[in-house]
Amino acid sequence: MNSNWEEAAFSLINSLSSSTPTPGGGAACAVSAAMGCALGEMMCGISSESQYVNMESRKKLKEALPLIKNIRLQLMKNIPADADAFDTYMKISKDTVMSPEQRKKAVQAALKHAAEVPLNTAELSLTGLHFLQQLKNDLSPMIMSDYFAAETLLRASIKCSAEIVRINLKYIKDRTFTEDITAKLKEYENY
Repeated sequence: MNSNWEEAAFSLINSLSSSTPTPGGGAACAVSAAMGCALGEMMCGISSESQYVNMESRKKLKEALPLIKNIRLQLMKNIPADADAFDTYMKISKDTVMSPEQRKKAVQAALKHAAEVPLNTAELSLTGLHFLQQLKNDLSPMIMSDYFAAETLLRASIKCSAEIVRINLKYIKDRTFTEDITAKLKEYENY
């Protein structure tokens, strides 16, 4: 275990508080959801070894560990991906080498990508939430506060990611794309 976890946490928070646009809200959403999944991993690990958990549940929780870890790792990729998507959009929107028509097309593609990253974060957050809810009754009763923290972090990520996507959708001219994404957002948020 990294004994410098506090330093890493403080570094991330300080990065978010800086006056630079990245990392921003999308990265924060991915961090929130990844933390929720990390708590899920911790709970599965503790509960799978707990005397307060029956053998069938212990087995189920051990099998769940790599699955929740995989969701966490995918969410962690969205932390820099969100910042990269925004930085790419900004770079393209300020480009003076492309023709105006080329820049319009490139900006639209960058906006779509900037919407797709937090959309993926919302989807992964929902997947993680479903997964943890299926395991809730198998977990040790001694760590239910961690369960509720994980669930809340994942729900917050869904809601915040959806808002970020909606903001990007306002500027995307492809109506088919925006309608498809809007339908997905409603599905994610109505859970």
